[in-house]
Amino acid sequence: MVSPLETMIIRRAELDSLVTTAGVTSKLNSAASPLGGTFGMVRSGGHKAHTGWDLYAAVGTRCRAVCGCMFEFSGSISGYGNVLVVKLLDPDSLAVAKRYGVANLYALYGHISSTSAARASFMPGAPVALSGRSGNAGNTPPHLHFEVRKTPLPRLGDHATIDPAELLGSQYFVSRSDDEKLVKTMYGLK
Repeated sequence: MVSPLETMIIRRAELDSLVTTAGVTSKLNSAASPLGGTFGMVRSGGHKAHTGWDLYAAVGTRCRAVCGCMFEFSGSISGYGNVLVVKLLDPDSLAVAKRYGVANLYALYGHISSTSAARASFMPGAPVALSGRSGNAGNTPPHLHFEVRKTPLPRLGDHATIDPAELLGSQYFVSRSDDEKLVKTMYGLK
């Protein structure tokens, strides 16, 4: 498994209180897990559990295939904005899918600006999309919403997501001092 972003900058709880980007009316999640994910946490001002990881990324950052995968869907979904959904095909994701009683898992890349060629298969690490600010990301700092799903597309109340850490682990999501510097530079922080 590889990181879903070429430049991996993980949202950190302390950055929420610092980010004051012009035009930003709300922060990302109000608390962070040690993995930088916030899966399952209620978002600030909201009332439903968050279904994935929000990962800081400058608009236009390359999103990568986390493992061997196949194109499933691209289009717009309310709240998510522009999305890419891929079917995960590596042995680790198939083993996790089996534990959940489904044939496959899917990765959803949300708030993106564009996708790679549709109807294609991808090798691990291959560029699949560019991050953006579509959907409800227009009033937050730029980020990629990354989900691991038991079904390809979200449906109201489907509870079909699993914590991406179950598949990806924590080794890709360690904050580094250069990441913090880059995030602060992106938002004009000291």
